[in-house]
Amino acid sequence: MTNPLAILQALAMESRSNPAAALARCEAMLARSPQLVPILCLAGRLHRELGNLPRSRERLEQALALAPQTPAALLELGMVELASGRPSRAAEYFERHTAENPDRAQGWYQLGVAREMGGAWPEAADAYRKAIGHGISDPRDVRLRLAGVLARAGRPAEAADEFRQVLADAPEDVGAHMGLGMVAAALGDRKAAEAAFRAALVLDPDLALARQQLIHLKTVDSPDDPDLAGLEALAGREDLPPESREHAGYGLAKAYLDLDRPGEAFAAAARANADREARVGLFDIPAWRRRVADIRVSESEDPARGSPRGGPAPVFLLTAPRAGATLLEQMLTSLPGLESRGEDPVIEQILATHAPDWPHVPPTDAALDAMRDAYAAGGLDSVNKLPGNIRLAGILRRLFPEARFVRVTRDIRDTGLSMFLRDFPDAARFTTDLESIRAYLEGVEALADRWDELFGQAIHKVAYESLVAEPETTLKGILEFLGRPWDPACLEPAGNTGPVSTLSHAEVRRPVHTGAVGRWRRFETLLGPLTDPD
Repeated sequence: MTNPLAILQALAMESRSNPAAALARCEAMLARSPQLVPILCLAGRLHRELGNLPRSRERLEQALALAPQTPAALLELGMVELASGRPSRAAEYFERHTAENPDRAQGWYQLGVAREMGGAWPEAADAYRKAIGHGISDPRDVRLRLAGVLARAGRPAEAADEFRQVLADAPEDVGAHMGLGMVAAALGDRKAAEAAFRAALVLDPDLALARQQLIHLKTVDSPDDPDLAGLEALAGREDLPPESREHAGYGLAKAYLDLDRPGEAFAAAARANADREARVGLFDIPAWRRRVADIRVSESEDPARGSPRGGPAPVFLLTAPRAGATLLEQMLTSLPGLESRGEDPVIEQILATHAPDWPHVPPTDAALDAMRDAYAAGGLDSVNKLPGNIRLAGILRRLFPEARFVRVTRDIRDTGLSMFLRDFPDAARFTTDLESIRAYLEGVEALADRWDELFGQAIHKVAYESLVAEPETTLKGILEFLGRPWDPACLEPAGNTGPVSTLSHAEVRRPVHTGAVGRWRRFETLLGPLTDPD
């Protein structure tokens, strides 16, 4: 067999059943003829699939050196960079691929994946849409990914449309029902959210996440509530995945709290937290304390450079999770012209990619420009409540000297208790035990104190307890600090139709109340590290 195309086709076919043998043949051919670009590309793909990323990159770069616009080499190098955890670099290769091959759906899809991994959600959505438009082979999967990035980009209505499109073609898709329920809940449409979660349960009666979400849509007022009974049954099922038992446990904690059964609420959360800790690992308290100390040392003077540039002044809330930021954000974004950025992590993600040694090594001017441009693209007349802002405030002050920072405080016992009872993402390891929660909150307080020292008139402190007890007086002080006129719409966060993507979605749509102030007293004997004076 001397036909090069036939040889390549035979090798590609062999690679499906025996990739190692196919790779060995590729390497033997390249030893004799190192300029065979198609064989270099195939070898690069096989090295990647077999886990040898450095060798894969080497072979693909050799292919590009010989033929700089080779589609397979560009696509495969992007895949190598994705596998190496470098989505920004991967996106550069995929962009080159789509520029040369705009009708190839796979390139657009991989560009969407890279943009999604890098937190560039609007750009990811555009790429996924183009992949669908160019006939991607599995449009359902791509639509689900598209819906997910639209939801995270603060476009839940568009996300809902995509989930509905999936369900029109595949009504048995449990993930699409759950996704539709999540965005409906974020938009405050409880009826639609409940319908979607119950549709998911019809298809999968063991889906603890659906039961948990149903519990969060309402106040449980009877021990005979069928969703409570469903969660109780699931929580004891050893045959279910750990994540399912965790969702059931956190859902039970919320239900028992509604029923004023604090001991059972705490026990349910403790079991769920123990399961999560066993699955994802312990929070590294010493590492967190070192991180806090490093940030404090790296920020010894006001990081604002020069005078504010004028124009919109972004608002960043500095706080711990469960300290009242969602409520305050909903109040503030009830104002005309002030938009919600939710928990937008774009600065955090760019910093991790372009300045991985921060805070020991400050980000370059190029990295700062990239962060500024990426954030500004989403709108600066906005409020961002990302909990990570407490670590990033020095960077944010550099990027936007005109920004305003609102430090939201809450009694550590109420904050810590709420964190312990709630279902957080796996990355939030500090929420799974009380010692870790206290250490984390002490670090938050130490960082907030540093920003108080440095930011001068650019930072304003507000207590959650004052916000709910005297909302008008407290909000007038905040608005004066922000340079905005008083508007009574702030007192009605329940009327804010903006999306709320956290499990606070039901709470913040209720009238402002003081019911959560001092809740820790009902758990006082259980809180240990949160109530100890030292």
